[in-house]
Amino acid sequence: MTKNLNIFVVVVTYNGMRNNWIKDCLYSLGKSSYPVNTIVVDNNSSDNTCNFVCQSFPNVTIFQQNTNLGFGQANNIGIRYAISHNADYIMLLNQDATISEKCI
Repeated sequence: MTKNLNIFVVVVTYNGMRNNWIKDCLYSLGKSSYPVNTIVVDNNSSDNTCNFVCQSFPNVTIFQQNTNLGFGQANNIGIRYAISHNADYIMLLNQDATISEKCI
């Protein structure tokens, strides 16, 4: 029997509402043929990104920061969370990227 892998995707956001970036990104992750755990780490967006994610994607874990930590430190927050939840694999994905259904 094949073990189901525990895969996490970390998305760092900053004003992700621009051009529907975060909407398209999270929607594509939700359509993945292999289930993933999605983590959003928001770098103190001023455009309602966090509220949108919470309301539109309730299965996404979100960490809202009070300051812009930068890309690296924000990714580290998501990575630490994934490791503490027994991640087998962790994928880092930019907020303006989407994946195809069979990417993972």
